[in-house]
Amino acid sequence: MTQCRARSLEKHPPVRWRLAARILAAAGSLCCAGYTFAGAAGTDATLRLSPGEFAPGLIGETELRLQVVPDGASLILTAESARRAKLSSWWLGPQLDIHVGPVAVQAEETLTFYRVAGLREWGLVVWTEAPLGSDADGELGPGDLRQDTVSFKLRDPQAEETLYSLPLVAKHGQGLGTESRVGNEDLFVNFSFRRRETLVTAEGAAVLARANGAKWNGPVATMPIVLGARRPVRPLHLANPWVLGPFQVSDLTGRLGDYGDSTKVAETDPGGDSDEVVVTGKQDRAEYTVKRITLGTDALASCSEVTFDKARHKLLLSCVPQSVK
Repeated sequence: MTQCRARSLEKHPPVRWRLAARILAAAGSLCCAGYTFAGAAGTDATLRLSPGEFAPGLIGETELRLQVVPDGASLILTAESARRAKLSSWWLGPQLDIHVGPVAVQAEETLTFYRVAGLREWGLVVWTEAPLGSDADGELGPGDLRQDTVSFKLRDPQAEETLYSLPLVAKHGQGLGTESRVGNEDLFVNFSFRRRETLVTAEGAAVLARANGAKWNGPVATMPIVLGARRPVRPLHLANPWVLGPFQVSDLTGRLGDYGDSTKVAETDPGGDSDEVVVTGKQDRAEYTVKRITLGTDALASCSEVTFDKARHKLLLSCVPQSVK
């Protein structure tokens, strides 16, 4: 059976693909009629890791230290690792641009075989001079592995924990996660070990404003998102908490104008009209929006294990129910 998976080169696209990549993606979508998960071919294998732990990788004869990250959706290497593996771009012409909002990060790409934790896979490999944010040779997501199950152990379990089972969703360009119904709209939900904060896209903030009374609640700052790119963000407070499984989130961080329009999010101002709508940021690309919440390590502190069960299409969370920021 042909395997398809959600892939991303920024964790939040769009990416300017070459024509050949578009043809391959179209062919894959036709044969799969939607995503299946890599590993669903009956490998019956489980990969268990802790955050920051390396998984052994191999491209040709080159050994690599790879980090599996829950918000990853494509194998991306450092440029130095790609040179060691003797990779060369599979397309003549300009480099690939990875877009982090309006910030373009240059990269190159090819299609090749690779191994992670002993299992062989064929797929897109990307490399860049931009920093990955760790000392790994590369990183990838659970959907880029042949293993049926990928499990992250966060801490020792506690007696009061509950096992939550949520649908596992593959979102094109964003990897694996789940979905949350907020009002009449769906938010894609994933996890990140990169930051403590829970981060919502501009369009996600607008959804929370409509359904949960989200309002900006602090000054604008910049935050590293991925590949060294920093983007403007603001604290966001919800009048009614957003709830999913064990999580109850009242305070989070919102991106201002990337992949959505946050101009309809109100301003919390004790000295003025709290219902006043303040223009804070419009999307950079009118044709593309992303409605996503990414739970950070503060939220995941209530959990001992997060498991991506691709064979059963389940996201399993072993957590203590509690309110999180």
